[in-house]
Amino acid sequence: MSKALDENFLNQNGKLPLVCVQGLGFVGLAMATVLSSTRDNSGAPKYRVVGVDLPGRDDFYKKINSGVLPFESEDRTFGEELQESVLVNKNLMATSSVDYYSKADVIVCDVHLTIEKKSSDDYTNYFLHDGPFKEAIKVLGRYMKEDCLLVVETTVPPGFCKNVVMPILKEEFTKRGIASEPLVVHSYERVMPGKEYLSSIRNYPRTFAAVSKKAEAVGREFLSSFINQSQASLREELSTDASELAKVMENSFRAMNIAFIQEWTVLAEKMGVNLFSVIEGIRNRPTHRNIMAPGFGVGGYCLTKDSLLGLWTNDNLLKDGEGLPMSLAALKTNDQMPLHSINLLKSRKALSGKRLALLGVSYREDVGDTRYSPSETFFNAAVGEGACVQVHDPYVDCWPEIPNASFIEDMSRLVEFDVIVLATRHEQYLSMKPEEWLTLTKKGALFLDGNNVLTDKAITLLLKNGRDVVGVGKGHIASMKERFQ
Repeated sequence: MSKALDENFLNQNGKLPLVCVQGLGFVGLAMATVLSSTRDNSGAPKYRVVGVDLPGRDDFYKKINSGVLPFESEDRTFGEELQESVLVNKNLMATSSVDYYSKADVIVCDVHLTIEKKSSDDYTNYFLHDGPFKEAIKVLGRYMKEDCLLVVETTVPPGFCKNVVMPILKEEFTKRGIASEPLVVHSYERVMPGKEYLSSIRNYPRTFAAVSKKAEAVGREFLSSFINQSQASLREELSTDASELAKVMENSFRAMNIAFIQEWTVLAEKMGVNLFSVIEGIRNRPTHRNIMAPGFGVGGYCLTKDSLLGLWTNDNLLKDGEGLPMSLAALKTNDQMPLHSINLLKSRKALSGKRLALLGVSYREDVGDTRYSPSETFFNAAVGEGACVQVHDPYVDCWPEIPNASFIEDMSRLVEFDVIVLATRHEQYLSMKPEEWLTLTKKGALFLDGNNVLTDKAITLLLKNGRDVVGVGKGHIASMKERFQ
């Protein structure tokens, strides 16, 4: 959708390079805010930044252009920096107008590309939803200047920049009579939602790769301008294929690490072992510091599907029969993790007719992101068992995936519930004293600690005062109970 350009905005800092961020989701808006907060050597803003997204989001744009963060974030600097950029420096705005692309010196693409599991049994049956991403690239090809740098941050299947992005751009350039090759760099995001949201963009090591020497030089200069080079290194791969592979492999490794822990979680519980204590000891060995901990499940936009992007490349670009069987097995294990918590509860009492409070619907602590949250799987399974489920989350007041979910507004209402499920390690839950959990709940209530929220001190107090407790990875609770029977 094309709208008139805001000349006042463009002229406000007219000599500054213009950066457009395409796609204003969780990553895109954070990136736009970081870029608008970037300073030159004199301490003045380095860029004018325009965030561009789809039409029909007028309220969303209005909030941003009023200096208001349109979603909850535990990172206070996110809202503060956005407000300063919009209202004080006046070098950040949001719009649906694609005309700004024609003025941009740099465009950062953060349009999401997703892949869908079409079968819960066969993960080789999938569908790549690449239509919106391809259309976004086409739009850029129709508008961007021939010397504009395009930085693709979107997580894409390995080989996508070379085999999809570049051909689309070249076709659109040819239609416009442009003979030069588009300047394209792939540099995947490593945004870490939570308290360090913006810091993760500035301070995490960056990997990038370019399609040409010229793109490499321009890309390196741009990326170096906003990362903190005293903490974050800038690493160049030899091809965009390598950079794209790095992203999906990085997330697939983490997913496999989690799946590995899940099977040991089940064993430890059966043996009556506290797996958290065991893992703490294992982490003393330097080579094993990144071993994961037991948990409620895996969620979010990346770990739940990125292995499939590698499989898409294997199947569609390489046309190879090898596949990624271990990575797919890990995805399946992780998707089923919340059902383990259902089974733990059922080992203590039937859920039919019970009132169950699910604390935490965001997939990650201290953020309001419910995409692919394990709480969704748990919620549906608990309802299927006949439980009456209500939810609480300090960062979520509406659950898009389950819009009819009933929210608990006041924690004092926990006394009404038979089952309390601690699903997400939000600071609000972690900071509660053992006595508070006791006061808020009724005698006979069953707690499920799905994410190591309760300390042994809290568990002891609850057991001693007529509550029951089970925990993921906490097989030792059984021996604690024996002391009070």
